[in-house]
Amino acid sequence: MTGVTYDGCMVSTPSSSTSSPSPAPWLWDDGDYAVTARDLHRLSVEAVRRAGPQSGQPVLDLGTGTGNAALLAARTGARVTGVDLADRLLEEARGRAADAGLAIDFVHGDLHALPFADGSFDVALSVSAAVLVPGARQTAHELVRVLRPGGHAVVVGWHEDSILGRLSTHFPVVSPELIAEDPGWYSPDRVERLFAPHPVTVAVEEIPFGFEAAGEDELVARMTGTHPVLVDARARLDDDAWDAVADGLRATIHEHARPTDDGGVRLPARCLVVEILKDA
Repeated sequence: MTGVTYDGCMVSTPSSSTSSPSPAPWLWDDGDYAVTARDLHRLSVEAVRRAGPQSGQPVLDLGTGTGNAALLAARTGARVTGVDLADRLLEEARGRAADAGLAIDFVHGDLHALPFADGSFDVALSVSAAVLVPGARQTAHELVRVLRPGGHAVVVGWHEDSILGRLSTHFPVVSPELIAEDPGWYSPDRVERLFAPHPVTVAVEEIPFGFEAAGEDELVARMTGTHPVLVDARARLDDDAWDAVADGLRATIHEHARPTDDGGVRLPARCLVVEILKDA
C-alpha cells in the first residue's frame, strides 16, 4: 500500500509500480470534498440536534471540512471553532461562514494534538471525520481532554458492516487496517472499549443513511471524480490499477444500490452515532 502520513500513521491507497507521491500536503485537500459534504449534511443536522448547543457555549467541530456542523451550531448562537488539517477546505468553510454572516474560528490543527487547553469546550461534534483518522485512541483522548466536565460530544461514523466497510477493498476511504483497529469507532463494542479508560458515559445508536443519485453511473462518476481519496488514488495509479479500483466500486454499487421513488438510486449505509458525556 501507499499513502499519506497522519501523525505517524498511514492513510492507505492501493500501491502501483508507477505510482508517485501525492503533491498535496493533506489528502483531503484533493478533489472536491464539498460534493461529499453536501451528501453528509443531513448527518450534521442530526449531530447538532443531538448535541443541543446553546447560545454562548463554546463548541468544537473536529474535522470540520467545509464547515457543515460548525455553521449549523453557530446558528444557535454558540461560539464555534472548527479544526481540520485541510487548508483548502478551511478556506471554503471560512467563505461559507462569511456569506452566512456567522463568526466562526476555523483553525488548522491535528486531531491527535488539538491546539486547545483542557476543558475548553462545552460541546464537541464530528461528522464522518474523527472516525476516519488512524490512531483512534489518541483521537478519543484528545476529544475527552478538551471537553469540560459535564461536556457533551456527538461523533457520527460508520458501522463496520456498512457499505463503506464493503467498499474499503476498492474504495480506499477507510483502509482495512483502520477498520480492523481495536479499539476503534466501527461497532458499539469497539466504541465502548475505546472510551473505557476515560471518565465518560457513552451511548451508541445505529441510524440509517443513504447516498442518493440519479443513477448508478452518476454515483460512480461523482465518487471517482470528486472524492479526495479517489482523486488522490487516480493520480497515483497506472491505468490498469485504476480500472480495477473503478470496476470494483461500480460492481459494489450495482450490488447494493436500490431504486428510489423518483427513478434514482440510493446506496444505503449504516451510521453509528456516538454520544459521549464527560463526568462532571
